[in-house]
Amino acid sequence: MTCSRCGGLMLRTTLLDLDDDKVFADAVKCANCGNVEDRLILQHRRRNAAITQLVADAEAHLQLCSRSVADVTR
Repeated sequence: MTCSRCGGLMLRTTLLDLDDDKVFADAVKCANCGNVEDRLILQHRRRNAAITQLVADAEAHLQLCSRSVADVTR
C-alpha cells in the first residue's frame, strides 16, 4: 500500500486513546511523511471528494445555462 500524499510505504499501526490507553483505531501510517489513515478518515475523504464533484458539476451546469440564456437574448 502506498501513501496517498507522497507515495511512500504505508505501515500498519494502532492508535491509542491517551486517556485510558485503550485501542482507538487500527490505521496505517506513512513511513515517509507520517500521513495517518483509518476507515473514518478515508470515509470522510471520499464524502468530501463526492461533494466537491457535485459542486463542480453544478457550476459547470450553471455556466452552460448562462451561455444558453445569453444566446437566446441576442
